[in-house]
Amino acid sequence: MVNLMLTLAQVPLLLYFWGSKTYGLWLTLLSVLSLVSIFDLGHQNYVGVLFNRYFIESPDQLKKVLASSLLITGCLALIELVVGGLVVFLVPMTSLLGDSAANIGAQLRGASLVYLVYCMLLGSAMGVFARLYNPKGLYARATIWATIMRVSQFMGLTLAAIKSQSLLHAMIFYCVAGGVVNVALMLDIRRNFRDLLPSWSDVSVSTGLKNFSMSLWLTVNNFLDQASSNGLTVLVARLLGAEVVPVLATVRTVTNVVTQGATVLVAPLAPEFARYYYRRELPKLTAVLSTTWALGSSLVNMAILLLIVIAPNLYAWWTQGHIALDTVLFRYLCLAVCVRCSVLGSDLFLISINHLQAQLVISVARGLTVCLVFIATAKWLGVSAAGLALLLSEMVASLGLLTCFTRNEIQKLEGHFPWRSIMFSMVSLSVVAGILWLAKPGFIIVGAGFAVLFVISWAMWRNLPAVVHVRLLSLVRGFVRRPA
Repeated sequence: MVNLMLTLAQVPLLLYFWGSKTYGLWLTLLSVLSLVSIFDLGHQNYVGVLFNRYFIESPDQLKKVLASSLLITGCLALIELVVGGLVVFLVPMTSLLGDSAANIGAQLRGASLVYLVYCMLLGSAMGVFARLYNPKGLYARATIWATIMRVSQFMGLTLAAIKSQSLLHAMIFYCVAGGVVNVALMLDIRRNFRDLLPSWSDVSVSTGLKNFSMSLWLTVNNFLDQASSNGLTVLVARLLGAEVVPVLATVRTVTNVVTQGATVLVAPLAPEFARYYYRRELPKLTAVLSTTWALGSSLVNMAILLLIVIAPNLYAWWTQGHIALDTVLFRYLCLAVCVRCSVLGSDLFLISINHLQAQLVISVARGLTVCLVFIATAKWLGVSAAGLALLLSEMVASLGLLTCFTRNEIQKLEGHFPWRSIMFSMVSLSVVAGILWLAKPGFIIVGAGFAVLFVISWAMWRNLPAVVHVRLLSLVRGFVRRPA
């Protein structure tokens, strides 16, 4: 939530001081560098899971895993630096960032090198160390450090934008701000985990390579996920120009507010999914799935209808008139959000049971669909092609593959897939889609849409098991009666 609020605050500032072209170049440069430097993230996530396990079972084994992972992380960071450096210095900047980068190639190369060196020296290693907080139960402390990092980089980038138009200066400020926080974080880790910090004798190359090989599934999955977000940004800059990138970025920020809200609402159910699945408690598992589909369809679709009404004026005020709202792109992205959130519970379910094969297949389908559809239609649709690509990718990945994998897992447990709940979600989605594609849906039409969605939501509620009614109502009563 803090990250979202800072993004909402920073967009008008950077547009004011930089303009859409420079801001677009900055977003595209970060996207390219993220694709280059993401290859250690899967390894970090995998060893984080091992930390959770060995913190309880064997602290000595945890020290061994930590020491070995730092060795592997250092090697990966060095490889990223070399590969990234070769890409940045051998590939023309116009090929990476579009024609807008024609006259500032040296500046962009310098900024890229600063970022890659920062990741090698501090970013990658601290990504491993930060995974120690969760096993010890210091969730709040880890969140505070992540917030401090985001605020620090926000301030550094904003000060750089006020100072000059140079992206090299911006990257220096950005990385220095992150570096200062990382040094402070290292001191905090040393104070809180003194007994877990490894020595050279704990390093095991075989353990490090074994964990790295096991993390490759996550690495590929993370890269493909980034291909459908940062990769799309790079394609937009390459085919349409960097000045178009802020149009896509700002509209996605607006619609992603709804996605993040739905994720916050559904995420606490992850332990329930894993518990009921491994205990083979099918009625409870299908009840939780049906609940997430009902919540996702009802609340998200109503939020999107509200967004249709208020977004144009809010968007103009937010961007200070520097960017005009692309209505077609906005509608595509709104519908893509509705599609994804309608089966958000299925996504959470597959992640909770650690179904890596399903996650990989879905990421491949999503990434390929986004890239291929955009490349095929950008010439005719412009930036709206990005919205169409994202919508079609969600239809393939979310409505198609997610539903199929979820059904297969339930059938393996000899259960019955709750098709009725899915059908209610699709009817609700159809209502929103119909309203979105009207030329100018006014208050009367949107109000009628709310009424129809309310009726569908009531039918969804009636379709849920009685135990879900009791539990949800008790949660609402507890929240209402909670003392101020």
